[in-house]
Amino acid sequence: MARSARDAFYTRYYAAVATSRANAAYCQRLYGLNLCQHGFAEVAHLDQMIGICSLNPQNRLLDLGCGNGLIAEYISERSGAHVTGIDFIPEAIRQARERTRIKRERLQFQVANMDQLDFPPQSFDTVLSIDTLYFTDIEAAIQQIIRLLKPGGQLCAFFSCCPGPSDPIENYSKDSLAPDKTPLGIALDRQGLRFQTWDFSQADYEHALRKKQIAEELKSEFEVEGILFLYDKHLAEAKDGAAAFEKGLHARYLYHVKIS
Repeated sequence: MARSARDAFYTRYYAAVATSRANAAYCQRLYGLNLCQHGFAEVAHLDQMIGICSLNPQNRLLDLGCGNGLIAEYISERSGAHVTGIDFIPEAIRQARERTRIKRERLQFQVANMDQLDFPPQSFDTVLSIDTLYFTDIEAAIQQIIRLLKPGGQLCAFFSCCPGPSDPIENYSKDSLAPDKTPLGIALDRQGLRFQTWDFSQADYEHALRKKQIAEELKSEFEVEGILFLYDKHLAEAKDGAAAFEKGLHARYLYHVKIS
């Protein structure tokens, strides 16, 4: 998706999900809570990530691609961590700031792009990326993240790998699905960073099947609200994810990196 089309879609997306009852029901049923999610990270997966990172009130955390900040807010409420969220969609950040204005001691949000992370060196203990590193040059992003993390800091990232629209399936190598062969794994290795991974591939497939079912059950409610484009988005994610997994061409991992 070209950047201008992407920006237009997500501006429309966040404007719609802010008041949509259909999307709230969809998220509650699929993810476990309505955090205006899209993608595949369920609340149970977020809780596992919080535990792996040992997040606590002493942590200063950067959330890359935070959307309207509901996931960042959830993470802060669960852990007590101070969270700065960035996103390139002004409407999403406006919603985040408005909703959390009485929580500014723990939550900050700003419009920013992952291509240029303008924070002082060693500003954060933890950097999180929940399915957002696809929107930037991954290797350049990793270099910036290293600069932003304090000694002993950590990166935690959910990352999926499968053929894209321009990748002929017959030319796609299954070898690239190994955790050290994904674009993120390669970028980390090039920076000399060791990492652990947790395999969420099967969970992703099961999520995709539920996503399809729940979206179809709620189609009429999306239609009544005049936002069938959200239904179409959710259904396409479900079908593409399930089809790739069934062909053995989809993997999803949680990466955890400690910076020395």
